[in-house]
Amino acid sequence: MHTNKKIVIFISNNSWSHYQLGAFRTRQGSLLKTFLNSDRISKVILIKVEGYSNKSDKSKHAPFPPKLTEISARGRIPETITRILRHPILKGEYKIPKTVDLFNPTKMPGLIWSYHAGVGVAVKKLTSYPLFYDIVDLRTHDLNLPLWQRFIWHNEFEYIKKKSDVVVCNGEVAYNNLKNSTKGICTLLRNGLDDTRFNLSKQSSSENVGFVGVMSQWIDFNLIESLLKSLPSVNFVFHGIINNNEEKVDSLSRYPNFYWKGEISPKDVPYFLQNCKIGIVPYNSKYTWNSIGDSMKIFEYLAAGIPVVTTDF
Repeated sequence: MHTNKKIVIFISNNSWSHYQLGAFRTRQGSLLKTFLNSDRISKVILIKVEGYSNKSDKSKHAPFPPKLTEISARGRIPETITRILRHPILKGEYKIPKTVDLFNPTKMPGLIWSYHAGVGVAVKKLTSYPLFYDIVDLRTHDLNLPLWQRFIWHNEFEYIKKKSDVVVCNGEVAYNNLKNSTKGICTLLRNGLDDTRFNLSKQSSSENVGFVGVMSQWIDFNLIESLLKSLPSVNFVFHGIINNNEEKVDSLSRYPNFYWKGEISPKDVPYFLQNCKIGIVPYNSKYTWNSIGDSMKIFEYLAAGIPVVTTDF
């Protein structure tokens, strides 16, 4: 006799260990943790998509929760080729373990939550479960990417829109772009986070302005430089990674009130924000207006109890 509980097949490029090390900070990690904590979900099968040339992950795995099973799907051909030639070669694209206990839809109802188009469709064929494809950012419009990569993502979206039962968007930009072309299957699910990570002691008296994120083309470097010049007594402390903008970050570092601290462990983000007076989101709307979803950093700033100053992106 069936209960109301479901199986969730969660398809991602990351392992359980990766999400745990990252303190479930990303949208994917937060959703995976939500599924595991839900009383309505009896089992979560995490399928880690491995590339054509990837070696198996032999690092020490974090202990799995009782509900979780992790398996791998390995590419048969390089992903750059499969994405360009999606339609003719999709059928033989991935090696997916056909374990009866995992993929028998008669035992319990379920759903597929996927961040990978090819594997999501392949698993749907094995299970007949409905496929939810989650779009983190609308990469077809992402000016951080070269034109050929945006073309590949365009093919990916056009393909998955036809194969999914539900297309999930994390922000209004992607939702408004896709709702008319997805024939009623597009839905909006905003970002969120586990605010218990931010249950820290009293806020410090620091006057620092803080930032956590990627220094990419999305960032308004001219705006930051203007702030550094006009507020010389205020320290701007930035944590994150640099995406092809090393020279611009180096240029900002010439100012004595700019501190580039580099990458930060997700578990340390709450402690860093505890020592900030304000959190900023200095996006350049020229590059973000048609691509980016909800910015996770805004939710983290708010959870840390600090005001947010942001551009209108």
